[in-house]
Amino acid sequence: MAGAHAFVSDYVEPKDDAEQEYFERFAAGDFQPSLLFPDESMAAAALASPEAQWKLRNLKRM
Repeated sequence: MAGAHAFVSDYVEPKDDAEQEYFERFAAGDFQPSLLFPDESMAAAALASPEAQWKLRNLKRM
């Protein structure tokens, strides 16, 4: 069980307030990749991601 706890702590839980805010907003259908990617071109690429857009559409159906 300690291994599972370490994995979740290291790879799943948000590392800082910006990550936490990103996940909370995303779950509410508000995609703000600039919270994770300070580089504008990376944030724009994330915003245009078909995978992210698909997930947002599905979240809005719930």
